[in-house]
Parts: sequence; structure tokens; C-alpha cells
Amino acid sequence: MAAAAAVPLPRAADDGLLLQEAIQGAIHILDSPGFAAMQSGNVPALEWLLERCPGLVGGRSAMQAAGWYCSLPLLQEAWALLSVACDTQPLLRSALEGAAGSPTADAIAKMEWLL
Repeated sequence: MAAAAAVPLPRAADDGLLLQEAIQGAIHILDSPGFAAMQSGNVPALEWLLERCPGLVGGRSAMQAAGWYCSLPLLQEAWALLSVACDTQPLLRSALEGAAGSPTADAIAKMEWLL
């Protein structure tokens, strides 16, 4: 039987760079104005952001926050706004991720509505 070829491990410098990029990406997602608006359930702020600076909203993170923090009616309002402005497949996944981990009493109802 032939010996398996050794797979080179990433260099430590590369690991640090990848980690730094991942952290910056996560901070960017969580720092999006849309995330902040939906974290507080502020649908009018989300609508205002979409009208004035749609590129800065962060649709996926906003939907994840809506799934996690908001009630079903607020999630539905956020979906109505964001599904017009963004690709719906990534939005749906993000909303489901948020709803699945949601501590709200209507978490299952949110997931049922999304599916």
C-alpha cells in the first residue's frame, strides 16, 4: 500500500490573515445599518435606509436580525421590504438562521411562515 501524500499545512502567517479577514467580515455584517435597525425592530428605519442608501443596508444581516429579534409581523414587514431589493434565496437562509435561534415565543411560527 502506498503512503498517503502529506498535505501541506497553511503557514501561520496565512492563518492569521484568514482569521483577520473572517473577523473583519463578521464585524462588517453585524455592523450593517440594516442589522442595527432590525435588532431593535425598527422597520421604518430599514425602509428609510433602503430608500436613501440601499447599498449600505446589509440585506442578509438585516434579515437574520429580523428572524432572531423581531416578532412574526415585523419579520413579515422586513421581508416585504428586503425581498424586493435583494436576492431572495440568501435572504431566506439568513431569516431562517435567525428564526431557528430566536428566543422569541413565536420562533417556530416564524420558521413555518418562511418555509
